[in-house]
Amino acid sequence: MTNIPEGAELVVEDVAQSEYDNYLNKAAKALNTDADAFTYAKLLDISIVYEGQEIQPNGKVGVEIQLKDGGDISNPQVVHFGKDPEVLDATKTDSGVAFATTGFSVYAVVDDNGTGNGKPYRVTYEFYNADGSKYYFKDSADRDQHTQILKDGEVLEDVGIPTKGASKNAKFIGWFDANGTQVQIGVAQKVTENKTVKLTAKLQGIVNVFFVT
Repeated sequence: MTNIPEGAELVVEDVAQSEYDNYLNKAAKALNTDADAFTYAKLLDISIVYEGQEIQPNGKVGVEIQLKDGGDISNPQVVHFGKDPEVLDATKTDSGVAFATTGFSVYAVVDDNGTGNGKPYRVTYEFYNADGSKYYFKDSADRDQHTQILKDGEVLEDVGIPTKGASKNAKFIGWFDANGTQVQIGVAQKVTENKTVKLTAKLQGIVNVFFVT
């Protein structure tokens, strides 16, 4: 039982513009991401009013929010602002999002177009030639790129073989981080925090030795 009496009214209002950015940034923090990553955001103040007073359920209740532009969201996430921000399990519906909650107050309904999944940590890999200059490669759209940004489990794609600053007989060994650890291309990366990793090309000279007999 949720002790919501018959005749109670569900009131849904947009969060005041003066509080919008504050709640949006708190939602981003709760989801371990940046507000700029959101492709959709709706902030709602939801309450249950009975005989002029706001009341709360004494158990979990199901909520479904219909959004006029709900068809534009693909990876909805819901943050409830109670005593502390809480990320709720949310399900996309044909017209919006559904979730279960034990209390009503401000909610953020956001979408990051599939980049989040509740823990959208990202690592930015920057590529540099052996001489320290930036290394550029072509992406799938034939655009010059200097970085690759990956989420947990994504693969670092091949970026070609750098030749700038290489001697005639130099051999490309691989990409190494600032600690001297080689980062493998074509292997899924473990991403547990937001960070930037500088990868520098390592080249090794080849010495030709000739024996005269």
